[in-house]
Amino acid sequence: MTLGQKVRKIILRLLLWLIISITVAVGVIGGLSYLDVIDIPLVTAYREGKLLEIINERNIVIEESNIEMTSDTEGTATIIVQIPNYELLFKEAASTANPEQYLLKALALKQYEVQEFETTTSITVENGSTIIHSDDVVHQLLEEALVNAINALSEVE
Repeated sequence: MTLGQKVRKIILRLLLWLIISITVAVGVIGGLSYLDVIDIPLVTAYREGKLLEIINERNIVIEESNIEMTSDTEGTATIIVQIPNYELLFKEAASTANPEQYLLKALALKQYEVQEFETTTSITVENGSTIIHSDDVVHQLLEEALVNAINALSEVE
């Protein structure tokens, strides 16, 4: 056996062991996730039918721009919220054969236009760290955008 054949045989064995190891690891992790021994958020969301909600939450971008303190512990902040343009997304999805899969793919791959909203929210200082209370504001903006998109879609149909 020549040196080249020996090297090729070693490389092929390593490659085979690598493929077997990856297959076993994926199987074990998948089984443990299925049995709820470990929690993988995307797998759990997929099983519970909440994958679209999880992906949607990850596409919301919040940037803080102007913080004004009214006292040592309270103040206001101007935030810029970027969310997908649901009106366009829903219209495009409605023209496809599988709208939910289209939305999942567009949101996961970030293939959408973005809407920007500038708003103010309250901030507090607790234990030396500044906390921006943007959840309620973002939830309200998101709800308005989704309602507008659904209304626009119903007008088209």
